[in-house]
Amino acid sequence: NEAVATLTVTSSAEATFSKSFSPATINVGESSTITYTIENPAGGVALSALQFSDDLGGAITGATLSGVPGAGACGAGSNVSGTSTIALTGGALAAGASCTFTVAVSVDATGAGATYISGTSALFENGLTASDAVSDALSVNVAPPTFAKSIAPVSIAQGGAAVITYTIDNAAGTSAAVSGVSFTDM
Repeated sequence: NEAVATLTVTSSAEATFSKSFSPATINVGESSTITYTIENPAGGVALSALQFSDDLGGAITGATLSGVPGAGACGAGSNVSGTSTIALTGGALAAGASCTFTVAVSVDATGAGATYISGTSALFENGLTASDAVSDALSVNVAPPTFAKSIAPVSIAQGGAAVITYTIDNAAGTSAAVSGVSFTDM
C-alpha cells in the first residue's frame, strides 16, 4: 500500500520587504538614495540567515553605487556588500524587529533619458522564501543646458559701449540634442 500526504507550512505573520528610491527622479550625475527595509512582525518568529540580492548595475545603465553599509546592517553577523549588485547575507531579526539600510546610486550620461524598474530577488530565510521580490522605479533625466550672461566691461562711461555675451552650454555630460531654446533679457 502506498500513501500520499501533503504538508503545507505557513506563517501566521510574514516578514515584509520594501525598496524605494528617493528622489525617484534625478538628472544625470545626481544621486538617489535606495532604502531597503525588512520588518519581522511581532507575531512572527525570529528570522535568521536572511539574504537577498539586487542587480542595480544590470538594471540601471551607467549606475555607480556608494555608501554600501557593510557589516551589521541587518542584525549581528549580517553583511551588505557589492559594487554593482547589492547583496545582504546573514541577516537576523527577532520577532517585532526591523532593519533599514540605504545605498546611494548615481547615473552617468549613458543612462540618461530613461526610467528603470529595478527589482530585487526574493527575501530568503534559511534558503526559503520569506517575502516576494520587490521593485521600484528610477527616472534619469538628461542634464539640462546651463545658461550664463556676462557684460564686458562692467562699467562704462556715458555713450560708451559694452559687449553682452550669452552662453548656452549643453556639455553637461550628455550627448542629447537640445532644440527650441529661447530666452528674453529685460
